[in-house]
Amino acid sequence: MKNNNSNKGKKNKTMTTQYPKERKDAIINKMLPPLNMSVPELAKAENIPYGI
Repeated sequence: MKNNNSNKGKKNKTMTTQYPKERKDAIINKMLPPLNMSVPELAKAENIPYGI
């Protein structure tokens, strides 16, 4: 029996959000002292998907 998987040999396409450089820089700065926020904390605070 032949498997007719339409995704065979294709990369899994996922939607990604592109953020402006200013926002990325601001978020990265929150990981630095004095805030030292963790990635999960930042993801929750900034409404960014994490751990999918």
